[in-house]
Amino acid sequence: MTQQYQLTPLTQINVGVYGPPKTFKTTFGLTMTRPLVDFDLDRSFARAEARFRAANPTDKIVVVSPTDTLEQYLDQDWDVIIRSYNIPVKLPGQPINIWRNLWSGLVLPDIVNTFQHPRIKSGLIDTGTVAWKISREAFMEKVIEKDGTRVQMSRIEYREPNAEMFGLLGIAPYHGKNLMMLHHDAAKFQGGQEVGRTWDGFNHLGGQVDLVIVTDQGHTCTRCNKVFLPSRNSMEHTGHQINETPIQVAMIETSGYSVSFQGTLIVEPTFDKVMSELNIIRLNELVQNGI
Repeated sequence: MTQQYQLTPLTQINVGVYGPPKTFKTTFGLTMTRPLVDFDLDRSFARAEARFRAANPTDKIVVVSPTDTLEQYLDQDWDVIIRSYNIPVKLPGQPINIWRNLWSGLVLPDIVNTFQHPRIKSGLIDTGTVAWKISREAFMEKVIEKDGTRVQMSRIEYREPNAEMFGLLGIAPYHGKNLMMLHHDAAKFQGGQEVGRTWDGFNHLGGQVDLVIVTDQGHTCTRCNKVFLPSRNSMEHTGHQINETPIQVAMIETSGYSVSFQGTLIVEPTFDKVMSELNIIRLNELVQNGI
């Protein structure tokens, strides 16, 4: 008699997210499993705060100022910790260590301490676009120290910031924690031609996360309730009565766990909805294969 395999539901995952402006990326990220630390590099929480507090009235939330230290709050009984930062404005005549002080002296230690802390379950990097910029600017300061005439890094010099980002993306799963890294979107080019949209940030993100998710404002058909993403499938609107009131939608672009999960649309997405849908699909695949 064949013993039936018991699938253990996933509870920890690494996710990359990108999408156009005003598609509720921060709101989505803040639904992650508590206790949660939000590394607010893009000053996004201020825009989402009223909506977030209204939707989570019982959460104990603290905003840690850029001049305060994060570590003391990790031990305290907060559900959501918003870690804010002062991002430098690059001007002529500035000291050449401002980006290194921010990246190596503050952001990286904050992230490492958070994911090593036994109480914290999730980390949100908002955004990976800004994190990648800070990492590059920090290394560029080293280049300028050696040669003040340099204005950009060579291809081989990207090894160090690349290694830092690989490490950053690997620390959460190593400690059994959830990580979501949000991004601005950017044009995707192939052969010199724009062929779509992608994330603005670390190029190797897609190979280092379990899911890549695209956020968008969708619309439903008032007759059949089908969900459309106007920026991606406008040609499919023919014959449908489109409700002009937008809804928040997330699309699974890539999935390392299940190819059949790719293309799935999740309306009003939350972290729990994504995990539930993924675990259902994984279980269905086992059943279909007779395992």
